Amino acid sequence: MSQQGNTAGQVEHYNELLERTKQSLILMVDDEPIISDITEAHLQCEGYSRFVAENDSRKALQVLSQHPVDLLLLDLNMPHVNGFEILEAVRENPRYRSLPIIVMTSAADSETKIRALNLGATDFLAKPVDPAELQLRVRNCLAAKVYERQLLYFDSVTYLPNRTYFHERLKQLLVEEPEEEFVLFTLSIDQLKRIQDGVGAEAANEVMRQLAQSLGGVVAQPDISTGAEWVLLAKSGGDEFSCVLRGTSDVGVLRMLANDIKLAVEQNCAVGSHEFYVSASVGVAVYPNHAQDSEELARAAAGASAEAKGEGGNTCRLYTERLGQIARRQLSMDSSLRRALDRHELFLMYQPKVDIARQRITGAEALIRWRTSDGELISPEHFIPLAEETGLIVPIGQWVVTTACFQLRAWEAQGMAKMNMAINVAAAQFFDSRFVDSLQFACNSAKVDPKQITVEMTEGTLVGEDAHLPDTLKRIKAMGAQISIDDFGTGYSSLSYLKRFPLDELKIDRSFIRDLANDESDSAIVQAIISMAHSLGLQVVAEGVEDAEQLKLLGDYGCRKIQGFYFSKPRMGDEFVSFAKRFNMTQGNRQMG
Repeated sequence: MSQQGNTAGQVEHYNELLERTKQSLILMVDDEPIISDITEAHLQCEGYSRFVAENDSRKALQVLSQHPVDLLLLDLNMPHVNGFEILEAVRENPRYRSLPIIVMTSAADSETKIRALNLGATDFLAKPVDPAELQLRVRNCLAAKVYERQLLYFDSVTYLPNRTYFHERLKQLLVEEPEEEFVLFTLSIDQLKRIQDGVGAEAANEVMRQLAQSLGGVVAQPDISTGAEWVLLAKSGGDEFSCVLRGTSDVGVLRMLANDIKLAVEQNCAVGSHEFYVSASVGVAVYPNHAQDSEELARAAAGASAEAKGEGGNTCRLYTERLGQIARRQLSMDSSLRRALDRHELFLMYQPKVDIARQRITGAEALIRWRTSDGELISPEHFIPLAEETGLIVPIGQWVVTTACFQLRAWEAQGMAKMNMAINVAAAQFFDSRFVDSLQFACNSAKVDPKQITVEMTEGTLVGEDAHLPDTLKRIKAMGAQISIDDFGTGYSSLSYLKRFPLDELKIDRSFIRDLANDESDSAIVQAIISMAHSLGLQVVAEGVEDAEQLKLLGDYGCRKIQGFYFSKPRMGDEFVSFAKRFNMTQGNRQMG
């Protein structure tokens, strides 16, 4: 969407907000009924239609508490209880601290105005009231209130209720109707991060705007067959929408509605010259079946959505107790992971990289592992995504870099020839401005030549379009370290990116190696990657090699570097030394491994 188009949309939306102020409830407190009548008549001419008038100032606070008032027009000079006392009492109540209050009086002295403003008046009108001035002040006060509410409760991209409003409204629904059944559908957009990283934030915003319109069309239609009705649609997160349904918990109906929502999102979104296929992972949870309050319900639906995404996305999952157990385990894991570094529970293992032309181990890949204090070994597939989500990946990643460098130094002290160490680096580390300096510091501290380090990054990081990434890669190369693309072929493979950045190596993903001997497509892809890499002057590593047939084919295709269980599983540092020495001494006789 162009900037002009976006601005026009904002203007249109603001005009809609102004029009909505005409439905505001205005409370008039004045001891002269005729003044209230005249004021109401003037405002009716401007389109306002909802009024409450109170002529007994002693009842003002009671009336205020009984009605959802949007604006208070308050006379200052009244018998029994004057306007100053009412104004002070209103502002002392947290519930009314943001309520717009226009004070009205015939007093012309500045002291009266200053006193009223100091007590919390929003604006001031002199009696007799000028109709145009009255209409202007009322409109401005209500517009400011609506705009403030818009900023607090509505998403600036989609104009839907935001996360704050969603949680407050969901809580209110469950409190006000505790015997009713409510269903929460949480949708996580599968491709949004990829779009944002690859094309930019504005493209991702435009996709979310289009999806909001599509979902709005779905929730606008009640389910006539069951009597269920949609009561809320919100943008509850950066890549997330939430829909709330009232009136049914029938599993068949819920599956049908979840599929309707999924289909509304599944589309090709056109943004400028780009077209993006978009889908959603939908999680469904029911109150009170799956949760006893709004927070539990939100967690249950989010857990089901995460389960759907973990299964590949573009699907729907209903919450189960098993998911609850997983969520609780994740929460516990999060807490434990934050302490794992201090408790020395993280450790590295090293998998050999073999140059099959020379039949020698020439390097290793550092692989992180986590053994908790109670002895449980947790897979990186489980804790690395959690570390990325919580931001812990940066300090953990720095620990990996430092530990791997000191391991290289220790191997050399044990008589090993200089080796290369491949270290996986997460996107968050690359985008941390301190990363290159910390890498250099680790090499200096361990007295390791940076030329012995290969920094492995994913294709997703490479095409993230971070403004500082090209400079970061140049600085890494200037140190002497090498740069490798891990899991190549599974994401964003593009010749333009391979030519644009200073790369040294491609690692063919194990998914292409697994059926290499039996799958012609895998064979063709692997040969193409190797040929392309060599034409660009890049080295190639095949990972996940497990048998002799795979090894022979890769050798025939021209792949020189191999990593996988065929030669060795990952090993602890000391074990790696003895294995590598024996392997190299016998020219790769794997019988001795």
